[in-house]
Amino acid sequence: MRIVHLVPGLGNAFYCENCIKDVGLVRALRDLGHDVVLVPLYLPIMSDAGEVSGDTDVFFGAVSLYLREKFTFLGNLPQWLTRPLDSPLLLRLAARKAGTMSANGHENL
Repeated sequence: MRIVHLVPGLGNAFYCENCIKDVGLVRALRDLGHDVVLVPLYLPIMSDAGEVSGDTDVFFGAVSLYLREKFTFLGNLPQWLTRPLDSPLLLRLAARKAGTMSANGHENL
């Protein structure tokens, strides 16, 4: 059986440490012989030791998702125009800043 495990990915800021738990769960399931695919949703999964890569690219890029929510006219742009916003470099930069973000004003996201 193939298992897909979706992980939000919060950069280097572990508010609730769920990403650490999720990565540990995936490793344990793999050790038991299961075929598990780790899919980060918004940001790459990072720890103090560095980036823990998922098995696939980030599914919803946090940068383009945020900009599409804040500036609604970007919602209709073709993916080839918004894909550069979710490059690994920009997502790593956004992940480093994740701990400085305030939840105020982001209720709609």
